Amino acid sequence: MHSRRPLVLGRGPPVLTYWLWWDTAGHTLAHASSCPNCHLPEDHPASSGCTAETHQCTAKTVITATDRAMLEDLDDAVHQAETDHRCAYQAGHEGEHVSLAQSQDRPDGTSTAWWVTWPARHTASYRLAVLPECPATGADHNDDGVCLHPKDHPGNHKW
Repeated sequence: MHSRRPLVLGRGPPVLTYWLWWDTAGHTLAHASSCPNCHLPEDHPASSGCTAETHQCTAKTVITATDRAMLEDLDDAVHQAETDHRCAYQAGHEGEHVSLAQSQDRPDGTSTAWWVTWPARHTASYRLAVLPECPATGADHNDDGVCLHPKDHPGNHKW
């Protein structure tokens, strides 16, 4: 049986996430990109409890190293910026595809959400946009109790 806990190191943005995996043979500390669905390490075991919805849109895009570096260099950046992005909406949605690219959480309690948006499936034509966050809340659903989509999103909320 594998267990995992995130160990977050560093004093300022960007936050780097290291995962401590252990089993009966010992443990390993390794850096890993996060799964876009559940934020466990990418390529986690299928039995890990991933919250991925089977009906999630499969559209993907890749951002440039320059844009990724810009996202990581933002003041009060929360995440390590990812290169590969999968649409966060439900399959069959209308309109642009969207994926959270970076969050800025300031000491005064304000935040900014940066999103990757793109018009068609598997395309290099994307843009980075600051979009307002969905105001829906559900304290029982995640640590922050907020929907993880932009305001006026199609489909269900993502907790």
